[in-house]
Amino acid sequence: LPAGSAVAFDGDLSPSEAFRMGYKSYKAGDTETALEALNFAAEQGHTAALWKLGRMHAYGDGVTQDQGKAFDIFMRIASTNSDANPRSRDARYVADALVSLGRYYETGIAGRLKADPVAARQIYSHAAAYFGDAEAQYQLVLIELPDYLPARDRLSAVLAEQGKFDELLEQATIVVDSNPQFYAAYYDMAFALSKLGRVEE
Repeated sequence: LPAGSAVAFDGDLSPSEAFRMGYKSYKAGDTETALEALNFAAEQGHTAALWKLGRMHAYGDGVTQDQGKAFDIFMRIASTNSDANPRSRDARYVADALVSLGRYYETGIAGRLKADPVAARQIYSHAAAYFGDAEAQYQLVLIELPDYLPARDRLSAVLAEQGKFDELLEQATIVVDSNPQFYAAYYDMAFALSKLGRVEE
């Protein structure tokens, strides 16, 4: 259909059919029909429809931007699907909703939600560990990195200065095994191995 062409919404559609119609209308530029169909599917608990509506409200895409409404939608997804099968069709929508909630708790919503970094970390952790969401994993790194690096650098410096290269190697190996994104630990491993006269296998 040409962009902007309206399609009459059929209220007898199943939630999945309504979602497909809503998404197709959205892509065609028919926001009115898209919202009608997506809201119909969302009222029936269709996860993808809820997610799409949440994104639209979060970014003001075809609707008035409303972070509070987006938060409510993402919270509804999370509260009913947080233990969904991570290999299911809806898993990516649930994980993305969790990441969005994590951001809201991290920054807060003016007049609606007070920032809660602890809750943000918990939500990111669930999305990262249970759903394997890469964005959640990245957000966790951003949260942990400022606290982690100074402590790691101090410990590494002390161990190197004292010539405790076995301990430095052990500490760096533990870090790499648990947090592969902390690349500075690889330097510590290589440095310790060179001082110990070993060649990394």
